[in-house]
Amino acid sequence: MDSLVEILAIVMVFGMPVAIYALNVWYRLRRQRQRNEVIVTLAEHGQPVAPELLVEPVPPHADLRRGVIWTMVGLGILGLAAFEQDLDMAGIGGIPLLIGVGYLVLHWLGGRSRTEAGGQ
Repeated sequence: MDSLVEILAIVMVFGMPVAIYALNVWYRLRRQRQRNEVIVTLAEHGQPVAPELLVEPVPPHADLRRGVIWTMVGLGILGLAAFEQDLDMAGIGGIPLLIGVGYLVLHWLGGRSRTEAGGQ
């Protein structure tokens, strides 16, 4: 019975990220397939295809959301490293922190360019 629990724990630890990734890929492929079916249907009926259908939509605040998530993950690892007094872990925590800061800067710069373009 103990070996079953050990095997199940190993499968769950390594299988869960794979399952999450596979579901994400499956959802994206399904969404792309539906978009392609709409384009084919429009083309078959002689209707014009809107340019918006040809480009994958990007949420307006995608960089902000990614930036906040990566920054918080980095700060969490840095907090754990400070608690454990482990400099190696602090260096590892700096990687997602700086990735998050980069996304936040992209969001900030993108917002500025959109306002400047709208103001002209």
